[in-house]
Amino acid sequence: MRTIFVLTNLFLALTAMADAVVEESPIVAFVIPAGRPDETECRKLVKTINDVGFDQFLVYPSTGLDYEYLGEDFFKMVGTFFDEAKRRGMHTWLYDEFNWPSGTARGRVPAENEKCLYRELVAYTNAVGEFEWDVVVSRGINVDNYCLDTNNLEPESARRFMELTHHAYEKRFSPYMGTLIRGIFTDEPGHCSSRWRLKMPCGTILRLPYWSGMEEEYRLASGGRDFREDAAAALKSGKAFEAEVFRLWTDLRSRRYRKTFFDPITAWCSRQGIVSTGHLVGENDPHGCAVANGSPLHTLKGLQKPGIDLITSNTDYYYEWLTLAFGQSAAIANNTTGMVELFGLGPCDLTFTIMRKLYWICALHRLDTYFQAVYHHRAYRFNIKDTWAMFTSPTQPWFGEMPLLHAAAKEAARWAKKPFVCDIAVIYPQRIAGACGLMNRAACPDLAGLCRDLTWNQFTYRLIEEDEATTLPVVLEWNGRTLVERRSGEKFKSNAAAIAWLEAKFALRPRVMDADGRTRRGFVTRAYTDGSAVAVDAATGEVIVATDGKLVPHPSVKAVRDLVKNGDRVELTLSGPSRRRMWFWTAKADAQREGDSWLKRTDKVEMTPRYPKDNMLKLTVTAPLKCVKFVLRRYPADKTYAVTMDGKPLAFPKPCTSVAYAFDELYAETEPMVLSAGEHVFELTGGKDGKMFLPVMWMVGDFSEPREGVLSPKVDTAPLGSLAAVGYPSFAGTATYRMNVTLKAGERLAVDSGGAVVRARLGGCDLGVRGWAPFVWDVPASLVGKEQPLEIDVITSIRPIFGDERSPDAKLDHALWVAPSLDNPSKVGLRSVFTVQGEL
Repeated sequence: MRTIFVLTNLFLALTAMADAVVEESPIVAFVIPAGRPDETECRKLVKTINDVGFDQFLVYPSTGLDYEYLGEDFFKMVGTFFDEAKRRGMHTWLYDEFNWPSGTARGRVPAENEKCLYRELVAYTNAVGEFEWDVVVSRGINVDNYCLDTNNLEPESARRFMELTHHAYEKRFSPYMGTLIRGIFTDEPGHCSSRWRLKMPCGTILRLPYWSGMEEEYRLASGGRDFREDAAAALKSGKAFEAEVFRLWTDLRSRRYRKTFFDPITAWCSRQGIVSTGHLVGENDPHGCAVANGSPLHTLKGLQKPGIDLITSNTDYYYEWLTLAFGQSAAIANNTTGMVELFGLGPCDLTFTIMRKLYWICALHRLDTYFQAVYHHRAYRFNIKDTWAMFTSPTQPWFGEMPLLHAAAKEAARWAKKPFVCDIAVIYPQRIAGACGLMNRAACPDLAGLCRDLTWNQFTYRLIEEDEATTLPVVLEWNGRTLVERRSGEKFKSNAAAIAWLEAKFALRPRVMDADGRTRRGFVTRAYTDGSAVAVDAATGEVIVATDGKLVPHPSVKAVRDLVKNGDRVELTLSGPSRRRMWFWTAKADAQREGDSWLKRTDKVEMTPRYPKDNMLKLTVTAPLKCVKFVLRRYPADKTYAVTMDGKPLAFPKPCTSVAYAFDELYAETEPMVLSAGEHVFELTGGKDGKMFLPVMWMVGDFSEPREGVLSPKVDTAPLGSLAAVGYPSFAGTATYRMNVTLKAGERLAVDSGGAVVRARLGGCDLGVRGWAPFVWDVPASLVGKEQPLEIDVITSIRPIFGDERSPDAKLDHALWVAPSLDNPSKVGLRSVFTVQGEL
């Protein structure tokens, strides 16, 4: 028996009607306004994103915005954004908080009402070994929102939150609801980071989120039993993680969460004609997600357009495959499609290949709306939040090529709406996960691991709740920690055994196979009811679309002949100056850097001082450099940085125009100067360097850096290779390479750009732009057989201007969640120019 998941006929009809009018880009710009943007700025920003293909955006109130949140000036700004969007035929989304998590109205809810503060019920043993209970109230600050944490399980909290936020939007923008405004985004309302710092009684053995009436709800649900007595008995048993009391608590927490927070928001959205959307916290961690959200699937289904958060992009075996399955399954249950928040942590040198790959992987999981982080209007936010540094804005040199990504996202999103074939249900052990999250995480069934193995072996599956009915032919569930197939009673000692059993059962399913007929691991695959199939290579981003269901990888591109020989130099023109980050030694940060998750154990961090004291750096100049400028940070206003060069103070009298969009306003620069040959010593006073994405100082000019710390005048030719390898590690922009070539009949032009966006012009003819493999162009017959001028534009990311985080001088004063670079050193540049033949 084969089971097919389809969207409701009404939804498909409405989608088809919308597509018939105009196919909007499904990428939603995540716009962070900063400072006090006036009407002109707001309208210009909307024009900027619309000009590169965005049809919708979300205004994200966040750190760096100086207007009072939910004040009149704030709503005037939002209204200007909306008015310009309406004028341009765009759509918008509301965001329901300042920063995140949602539910506090930037701290007003918990500040106004003691009952709205986050709290936990705690069990501990006293001096004589007896159980005692206490309710601990959080008065600590949420590290993401810089305010008290609210308890969204209390009706008073959610009610006041909606009065301050949703009803305020309704009062001012009611005519836009359901027309201009598509929906409202709620962001991790269960994320109470202050719980990590709650001071617990000595001997604490149990702590769980608490709400008024919890124990009475337990009594009613359990047939009159007492929660504390049942919990104490479970704790004494030594197997509390198996106790029904904590499983029932997990279920009650979810139902309470739905009733007090999600359901009222969704009901309000229905009245406004918009959709509720957003995501939970801890999606890829079943036990953490259950403690924070109750039964995760039940909770997420409270949103009309369920969503997920994918803040990283390394789609290897250990990626968030459970998160993707979670969003897909909630969307299926709600007979709709879902959304995803993408790329929050970047890194900011993400390639178009990676972004396109994520659109497709999300589309195969029924997610058709892509909230793309982030459009930084000004870089104020990096003074505090220095990790979230993905730029989808004019800061990026490639921003003008966004139409490529919009086209890719449109193509992918069409598949999100198509009905696909699914034969496997996986029971999400929500209540077990909640109990294990409270008492013993190691005892939790490995749901994330099973999702990884199913996805990696090209199986399509759906997560369902414990008591949810299903007609799917295969149902995988856990008996304790043993994986069992419900229909047959088959038991599996490992995930590998389950995969082998499924391979035999579904041997004829569409999938990518090796030459020996085995499933090729690492592809995300879907088969559709019309006989078509799609597979995405999680490593390379290759997308295989087969209308006949036969998934065959594209042939690899093989060079026929090189058009430029190894070692030959070609003309190189850079679109602007190098912008070299001036790292000032800050010794205190070594221990923190060693703790960074991205710093491998084999990497060496220099512990001995590079210079006689902190806040120094040295540069060696091989020949005089003309028209050099230095750029110094003037933000925040209470920072009074000053720099000396060779013992003499540098003056910064001019407003900065030399760095990048969103950054210039925060800096001042020197007059252009000649930097003489020799060694130069710089000293910083007034503070320390160390913010990865908000440097204290840049050096700007037409120079090369053949070795770290050694600067030379820029040259007009270079061999093929990465920009870093040929002396331009801090260049960000468009590097144009010029040469003369002769192509033969039947040959195509091909390049290796290290993954960067490339535009090619041959004989004055624009051949077009490429953002992902194959980086190949057909050549007009009129240009074949004779020598032609060839120009190749390699368009970098903005990443190089922030410096090498592994430099001995790069002493960061905080830990980063992920490495800020895909490759270090960067591979970007014109690495080879060659020809290929045959069909691609």
